[in-house]
Amino acid sequence: MPINIPKNPFFNGNTSEEKIFRLLNKLPNDCIVCHELEIQGRRPDFIVFSPRLGMLVLEVKAWNITTIIDGDQNDIHIKNRHEHLGDFKSVAHPIRQANNYLYLLRDTLLKHKLSKEIVNEDERYKGRLLYPLAIAVVFTNITKQQLNNHSIQQSTARISHERTLLKDEIDDLLNNQDISNMAFEQKLRRFFVPAWQFSLSDRQKAVVRSILSHEPIVVTTPEPVAAAEPQISHAVDFILKQYFSLETEKNRKSEYMSSVTSEINLISKDTSPDIDNTNFINQHSESINRLVSKISQGITESAAHDADELYSHSKAIKLKTEETVIKKTIHDIEKQQQALKSKLSRLASILEVEIA
Repeated sequence: MPINIPKNPFFNGNTSEEKIFRLLNKLPNDCIVCHELEIQGRRPDFIVFSPRLGMLVLEVKAWNITTIIDGDQNDIHIKNRHEHLGDFKSVAHPIRQANNYLYLLRDTLLKHKLSKEIVNEDERYKGRLLYPLAIAVVFTNITKQQLNNHSIQQSTARISHERTLLKDEIDDLLNNQDISNMAFEQKLRRFFVPAWQFSLSDRQKAVVRSILSHEPIVVTTPEPVAAAEPQISHAVDFILKQYFSLETEKNRKSEYMSSVTSEINLISKDTSPDIDNTNFINQHSESINRLVSKISQGITESAAHDADELYSHSKAIKLKTEETVIKKTIHDIEKQQQALKSKLSRLASILEVEIA
């Protein structure tokens, strides 16, 4: 269990924040979870510090999908729970809200009297924090599919999946009793863009804790471990990083493929609704040949329509080819992940022998 600040947070009936607090308690014991820590007069829902990832600001929203109406990159219009105040109200876009917290957090860390101990001394990055900062917006009552289907995703107010933790994943993680602390921590790695490798001394970790908790610096001595365990643990960490990096890439490819497939279906519906998917390209090619032959016979009143249809058939073939390539890429990623799983299993068995 991580270090909690405060030790026993008060949620005042906010079940969404309480749910995320339970989830964050799956983190390793050298992590820090802060609930509503005051940062220059503001109180982010959660600030999470990991000595391996960096610092993450979490903005938790208990909205249902029907709560969201529309908006732009700055503000979101949501349904007003109090009818006498109007049908809707405007609130800060959660991504912008979380980013504002992040800027205040960075400013606070850099201005702290102990900041010189946690900033980079390398000339190229001088004055920057040693570790990255990141944000994520948490929707405890909205699934990935619900968000995808909402019109807001087609507007400037689009809520990026790369920066969100949704109900599906939250529930899966909470219900997964077998997930290790380190494996759960790696699930948060995708929010750190850009990310970089860094290493903090026990003193530097204590400084971070002191800044967040407003308590004196306490340097803890790590417990001794078996000689072989650190090397194996490093190997496990490295493999997990590879695995979840592949998982992030797979998710991106899958999302893109969904949009490509939707566009293919839309084009096919308008041009050739009876086309058989197994012979997709050949049948579209036949339509193209027919149209080219027709257009080559001379300009007619329907030439513009024929040209549009020709373009649609050509685009359908291009998209179908692209879809095939993406499917192969996803398949290759899954094969790589399976190989990494096998390596993890072998390392886990070795680690058990060493500990025993």
